Amino acid sequence: MGIQDSAVVIQNEPNNEVGFQGNFYIQLIDEYGNVKEVRQSPNLVVDTGFAAISDLIHGTSLSADPDEQFDTIEIGTGSTGPVLGNTDIETPIGGCARQVDGVVVGQLLSGGYNATIEVTFSGATCAATVTEAAVFNHITAGEMAARSTFAGIVVGAGDSLIVEYNMTGT
Repeated sequence: MGIQDSAVVIQNEPNNEVGFQGNFYIQLIDEYGNVKEVRQSPNLVVDTGFAAISDLIHGTSLSADPDEQFDTIEIGTGSTGPVLGNTDIETPIGGCARQVDGVVVGQLLSGGYNATIEVTFSGATCAATVTEAAVFNHITAGEMAARSTFAGIVVGAGDSLIVEYNMTGT
């Protein structure tokens, strides 16, 4: 009796890794409509953002507001980089309310999607050196999905700050 060779067959399964990444695109506009400064900054999707994504995709109950869409942006003056445990903006600007995008634009891509939130902050109520931005699912409370810090943008009383957030899922 001899030893019989046996072949091990490894079948490569399709690789469909799922991931989320976001990016803030920020423009400072003067009172005449001229672009004064532009920043582009990647973000960190935080734990509460992952919890909400899990709730929406898998029906789990990991977040407090599983049915609320992320359509709100807040800006601040905090300088500490984002960490997974962030649940709020580090340093809100007094008198500068979160802004809601009434129509979040989504686009299906081959193998993923892109969603864009865009809001405008007025320098009349938000004049400050802005160094952070975050995405939320509610105008006054709610959960944070993502946060970013960046080099300061000085927003004067006559300026506007357009903050666009793009999230891509693959």
